[in-house]
Amino acid sequence: MDATELKAMQAPLKQAYRDDASQA
Repeated sequence: MDATELKAMQAPLKQAYRDDASQA
C-alpha cells in the first residue's frame, strides 16, 4: 500500500470520526 492509498483511506476515516464525535 502506497502513500496515495493511505491518504485516500485516511480522509474518509477522519471525516467519519468527526461526524461520530459531533453525534456523541
